[in-house]
This record gives sequence, C-alpha cells and structure tokens, in this order.
Amino acid sequence: MVTGRQDPAGEYENLQLTTLQGWRQFVTEMRSVPQLLAGPVWSGLGEEKRAAYDDDRIDHHSRLLVVQTPTIREVINSGRRLIQLNKTARYGRCGLIVSGPARTGKTTALAQLGKTIEVIHRRRYPQSASDVPVVYITLPPAATPKMIAMEFARFFGLPLSRRANITDITEAVCGVCLDTRVTLVQVDELHNLNTATRAGAEASDTCSAPFFLNTWKRAGVVHGEHADLRRAAGVRFRARRHREHPAAHAGRDGAGIPGGAHCVVC
Repeated sequence: MVTGRQDPAGEYENLQLTTLQGWRQFVTEMRSVPQLLAGPVWSGLGEEKRAAYDDDRIDHHSRLLVVQTPTIREVINSGRRLIQLNKTARYGRCGLIVSGPARTGKTTALAQLGKTIEVIHRRRYPQSASDVPVVYITLPPAATPKMIAMEFARFFGLPLSRRANITDITEAVCGVCLDTRVTLVQVDELHNLNTATRAGAEASDTCSAPFFLNTWKRAGVVHGEHADLRRAAGVRFRARRHREHPAAHAGRDGAGIPGGAHCVVC
C-alpha cells in the first residue's frame, strides 16, 4: 500500500541547521529508498495512490547525496587536525576559513565537516547523549556582536530576556558550550561582515577573539564568498591559504562541477 506523506509530525519543520534540533536531525538522518514499482503495478494504482507514490520518489531524489570531492576531503581533514591541535594548545589556537566563489560547495563542505565531527564524537562517547559537539550558526546581514551572540543562543534554544546585554548572552552561551563539550564552532556567511562600519568591525573582532578559540579551546570554522571575504580581514590572522581548483569533470554544457573553494588555516 502506498501512502502519501503529509508531514503530520512536522518532518520538514526542523531542516534549519542553525537550531540544535535541526542540526541533530541532519546528522542522524537515515535516507530510505522508496520501492520501485513495476510498470503494470504503477499503472494499476489509483490516482491518489499514484500521486502519493510519485511524491515519495520526488522527495527521495530531492535529498541529493553529497559527493566526496577533493575540497570536501581537505576541509574535513584540515578541520580534524585543527581540533586535535587546539585541544592541547595553551595559546595561539587556530581556526579555519573556507572561501570561494558562490555555488562552489562551501556550505556543503562545512556541513559535512560538522557531521563527521559529530558522528565521531557519538561513536567515541556513546553514553554522552547530552553533548553538543558541533555548533552551527549563520551570520545575518550587517551583523553586530550582540546579533552573533544571539545566533548562538538561538542554536541552543536559550531563553533570554529583551534586556539582556551582550555580556549576559555571551556568558550564558559559553557556559552551555563548556557544559556540553563543544568541539567545533561553525560560522557561515562570513561575508555578511562589513568592517567599514563600527558595528561590523566589532563583529569581526568577535569572530576572531577568544570568544571562539580561547574560551572553548576548540577549532572555529567560518566561511564566506571569496569576493567579499576582504570585508572580514580582521578574522584572517596567521593565515595560510590552501587553493583548490574546480573539478575537471564537465557536464554537457561544458560547465565544471563546483569545487573551487579554498581553505585558509588561521
């Protein structure tokens, strides 16, 4: 019997990676392949059942699998090495910047790194169900330090009063991160920082300050479009760039498969 999924349990309500529930759903998602019906069986279905069957298959194909490109492998390997180095470093901890043109798979590489780190953590510590090894946020346009702190609080679902200042929010977020053994902090859309303004410059300092590395003693990973990354130049201290070229495979229209992101260890 074929039944359509009308999302009665809110299956698609938690697809945002910037919330803890959505991130965990992304990490633990197990995709099942719908049954492929023979032509006569499909033709014999009623109109509603046939439409439900087609919707299930379209839904399956919309959840595209991620190809392990050289860029993704480099981001994962670099991120894991930095986490190991930062665990024992007393000072001078390093972060990672993933940059490149639009539509080259930066967010995909970032998400795959976070998923890999979380899966490894869950396997090593199966009894630590309350741990949150990975935090993922997206910088809003014209971000300010308080807006960044609020994004972290939003990820954890922390209740905050309207009168809370940035110090109160930061202390609450850092306390939760230490209690939940955060291993990796990921900040997406770094190019939304604009250091031409005072608020943007302060936000850039927040991204590169001990707020990430020294307080949580782990690796921080941020990404932004290559053309606008110069806005956040304050984040790029002690930078070492690793360049990646687009994949050599080309489609029928001659366009190469996206893969031109760069890694910067800073």
